[in-house]
Amino acid sequence: MLTLSLLGILLLFGSASADWEKLWDEKVDAVVLNSRISSLEDPEYTVRVFAVQSETGDIYRYADNTGEWTKVGNPGKKFVAVGGVDSHVYGLDPAGMGVYEYSGTGTDWTQVGGPAGDIYGGGGKLYATNPEDDWEIYRYTGTPWEWTQIGDAPERGGGVVDYVAAGSGYIMGPVGVGVETFYPALYLLEDRMSRSRGHTVGVVLKYTGTSLNPMGWEELPAGDLDWSAVFGGGFNTGAIFAQDYHTQEIYQWSADDEVWEKVSGPAKLLVADQYKEGSRVHNLLYRLEEDGELWTLDDTVGSWTKIDTSGWRNPLKGIYAAGGELYALSEAGYVFRYVP
Repeated sequence: MLTLSLLGILLLFGSASADWEKLWDEKVDAVVLNSRISSLEDPEYTVRVFAVQSETGDIYRYADNTGEWTKVGNPGKKFVAVGGVDSHVYGLDPAGMGVYEYSGTGTDWTQVGGPAGDIYGGGGKLYATNPEDDWEIYRYTGTPWEWTQIGDAPERGGGVVDYVAAGSGYIMGPVGVGVETFYPALYLLEDRMSRSRGHTVGVVLKYTGTSLNPMGWEELPAGDLDWSAVFGGGFNTGAIFAQDYHTQEIYQWSADDEVWEKVSGPAKLLVADQYKEGSRVHNLLYRLEEDGELWTLDDTVGSWTKIDTSGWRNPLKGIYAAGGELYALSEAGYVFRYVP
């Protein structure tokens, strides 16, 4: 009876295979990875794991050396990390009345902005939208209370579905030269009425503001494709990925060829990551399918490899990646780390 009871408990909470390490016995609603991508002078990566506790809404930080979780902040509407060489964690208070930056010490947060509808982080940059107009988006300058408006609705603007920030990654230079970094980029998914099709379609735009056109957006032509979701490249060389509404397949925008190229079959989630190993740069993709199967693609390998998820009772709720590390949130709300 005792053996059967223990087995029932394991199944109830979504047991994992030996390749997955459970990090906390508390249930969480969200995971935030704060990964500082290395500078050329300092090639080390640091990935810090934060999680929002379900019961209280407080945000905690995981200490890898002790395995303990420490409260670092009170409840927030949303928490994000911006990545980049000098990465920070930011939070939007529950009422959306202020944006705060975590100091990295204790529970010390500094208010850096006023009311916001939503916040987005990536590519080393933080963005916030006007709570009354999500087309009006601002970029944080890095100085408290100093924000620059960088976006406004284009002439044929429809409804904003989502923003994605990317960039601040590496590319390999010629042998012996080393690496270069990509500039941050901001993309958005828009629902727009198509006159030729007679119904609403998903359109991906890239922010291209200049001194002459500071609010400029450039549409990334998609042909017959109709986008339903966008996924940022994180540190993945500024890449942007989009999911086709009809097939659920994933495409990546090729700026060189100015065309969308299919990189994955149907997927529930796609997460991109990048890390540097000596002189080699690894660009990684993780694909979570609706049935719970999880796959990874390393561009230095060139083919998709299945990650064992056979120990999970239910499909994973979410996956997160940074600095070459992979984490997952179970359907029951527990956070795990993948141990290859």
